[in-house]
Amino acid sequence: MRRTIAVTVSALIILASGQAAGAEVRAIHSWTEAPAEVQETYEPEVIQAWIDAYWVNEFIRIYWERLAAWSDAYDAAQAYPSGQCGGDLPPCRIMMRESRGDIRIWNGGCYNGPCRGGSTASGKWQFIRSTWAGYGGYRNAAEAPEQVQDAKARELWNGGRGCSHWSAC
Repeated sequence: MRRTIAVTVSALIILASGQAAGAEVRAIHSWTEAPAEVQETYEPEVIQAWIDAYWVNEFIRIYWERLAAWSDAYDAAQAYPSGQCGGDLPPCRIMMRESRGDIRIWNGGCYNGPCRGGSTASGKWQFIRSTWAGYGGYRNAAEAPEQVQDAKARELWNGGRGCSHWSAC
């Protein structure tokens, strides 16, 4: 019986608000906002209970979608092996000289503000801020995940043609 009422109330709210006809969707938060046909058919407590249940369900759905997206991103980050070098990346000797593989290292001391006499070099491959140029949406290399830093290094290395970007070459 409750299921029948729930389906009926939901259908009446959708039909009466024009959502079924492709009209603009209007969120209903109170029984007083329900269409007149629904208010004439059901008690306010019943309408409000189903509206509240809908919003609780909507909150839970969004929560689980966000949790799943975060979990997928976390799994992808964990799957990326740390400390990669060589191959299509610069050689390991460059990584060891620049940062010893520390993706969060700052060697110049110019973290956020204007740099006066220091260097903006940061991250696993010690990118200076002008070379990094906001790559991947991160202001500095040390703020980016290792996978993003490696992608930029791969671009610059370009099969060895970009050796001039690192003093260790």
